[in-house]
Amino acid sequence: MLDTRLLFAAGYTCGRAPHGIFVDESPSDEDWTLTVAAKRPLRVEEPHPVMPHSARRGSGCTTKSVTLSGDSRQGGGEMSATAGWSDGHALGTAAAQRLAGYDPAAVGQIGPGLTDAEFDRIERTYEFTFADDHRALLAAGLPTNAGIVREDGVLYTHEQPWPDWRNGDPAHLRAMLTWPIERVLLDVEHWHWRPSWGARPASVTEAVRTARNRLSLAPTMVPVYAHRFLPAGRGTWGHPVLSMWGTDIICYGSDLAQYITREFGSKTDRDIAPEGNVTVEVWRDYVD
Repeated sequence: MLDTRLLFAAGYTCGRAPHGIFVDESPSDEDWTLTVAAKRPLRVEEPHPVMPHSARRGSGCTTKSVTLSGDSRQGGGEMSATAGWSDGHALGTAAAQRLAGYDPAAVGQIGPGLTDAEFDRIERTYEFTFADDHRALLAAGLPTNAGIVREDGVLYTHEQPWPDWRNGDPAHLRAMLTWPIERVLLDVEHWHWRPSWGARPASVTEAVRTARNRLSLAPTMVPVYAHRFLPAGRGTWGHPVLSMWGTDIICYGSDLAQYITREFGSKTDRDIAPEGNVTVEVWRDYVD
C-alpha cells in the first residue's frame, strides 16, 4: 500500500493519479490511501482538468484585492460581480432549481431542506455561518449521496461528495471543513512555501506550524460538493465557487448557480469559463 504523500512528492495529486492506481476513500479516514491495482487501466474522474497551469491562466475568474470588515473568518469580503440576482436567497434558490432539474442518478436524491433549527445547530457546532446563497440552496432541498449511480471503469475521487449536514458523522464534516488548509499543509511538508510568509524554517514541523498560522487567517471555506467550496459568512453572497485541491485552486463557477450548471451540466456547459473576481482573502492568492 502506498502513502499518498509519496505521490504528492512525485508531483501527483490523487486526481492526477496515473492509470492503474486505485483510490480508496473512507468517510472515517482523514487521509486517502492508494493501492496499485492489477486491473485494466481505469479512466480517472479528476478534480481539475489535467493541463498545465499556464494553459489555464487567465481562462476563468480573476483575483481582486479587497478589505474585509468584521471577522475575516466569517465572510469572504467584497462580493463578486454577480449579475441577474437580487440577493443571496434568489441566487441560492435558482441554484437549487437547476440542481433539481438534473438526473438524480448523477446528482443524488434531494431531501427536505434544512430548517432554521438545523442551521442553528450546524453553525453552532462547527463555528461558522453559511453564506446567504449557500443557505438558500440547502433550505430549498438538502442534496444527498443516495441514488448516485457510479459508472463502471471510472475512478471517482469522492465516494460521498455531498456533505451530510443533517445526519453526517461530525468527524467527517470537520475533516471536510479543514480540507483546504490540511491539503496545503501536506504540500508544505514536501515543497510549498509562499514568499509572503518570510524565510522558510529549516524544520518541517516549524514550517508547517508557521504555514498553519498564516492559513488560519483565511475565511472558513464551506464544502458545497466534494472539494468545491464557498466562503462562510451570513450576509454575503455571490462569491465564486472554488475547486480546492492543495495548492491547486481554480475558480469552478462564477457564482453558485453557474457552478451547479458547470458541475452537472453538459460538456458544453463545463467548457464555459467562469467570470468574475475571486475575493476571498488568502485563497485568492492561489487562484490561477
